[in-house]
Amino acid sequence: MVFFFSCAAAMAFPPAPHYTLYGIVRDQVGQRVTAEGAEVVLLRGSAEIGRIVDKEGWPMKTALREIAEIHTGDFRLTPSQNLSISGVTAEQKPHIEAILAKHGLDKENDRSGLRLNALSRVALPTCGLALAESERALPETLEKFEAVLDENGLRHDAISIRITGCPNGCARPYLGEIGFVGKAPNKYALYLGARYDGTRLNRLFSPSTTIDGAVEMLRPIIKRYALERQSGEGFGDFCDRVILPADATFHSVGTPVAA
Repeated sequence: MVFFFSCAAAMAFPPAPHYTLYGIVRDQVGQRVTAEGAEVVLLRGSAEIGRIVDKEGWPMKTALREIAEIHTGDFRLTPSQNLSISGVTAEQKPHIEAILAKHGLDKENDRSGLRLNALSRVALPTCGLALAESERALPETLEKFEAVLDENGLRHDAISIRITGCPNGCARPYLGEIGFVGKAPNKYALYLGARYDGTRLNRLFSPSTTIDGAVEMLRPIIKRYALERQSGEGFGDFCDRVILPADATFHSVGTPVAA
């Protein structure tokens, strides 16, 4: 037996209220002082993603263990795959800085704007839903894009790039100014045009490409961005205004824009 219910009379929803965006929820990498006067030291979690491990020349796990032995505040993991050493007292600060320096980790935040804004899902070999590489592909992907950005004087521009191994989008690729979504081994859907503050989703730019193919497709776009962007315009905003066709959607690349 099948029952049909009408909720219209019982559930009348008012229009969604207007909201005000008070600011970007962004991790402030480096050191800052809170309203309570305590220091916060924010570190990029891994060389590329938020994994805390010991690797050759990069003993982050060991350093954090040493800090934990003296730190009386908090360790906080952020949604942007960063680590916040929070509540650092004036007395602890030089000791924590010395530990980071001893292990060669005191320059962790001195990275390109792209790298500081990169997110990745674990994907292969851990996730059974992954169709393509993500975490293991990110380091090489960043190096290739950084070379193009350096050529155009954009090394320190904050550009968000996100890569995930399947359409579930655990690394929130649909909010990346550059978003990669795995479709098959070494094949990704490429999305462009999200707003940096997360208030606009990106749109499909290429339904299937390799990482190398994406670098070559974006090379002239990055050059145009460096030369033609408006004052204060982010990369995603530029792509949305200039590069993406007006009829491009999340599922369709739309009608190509004349160069």
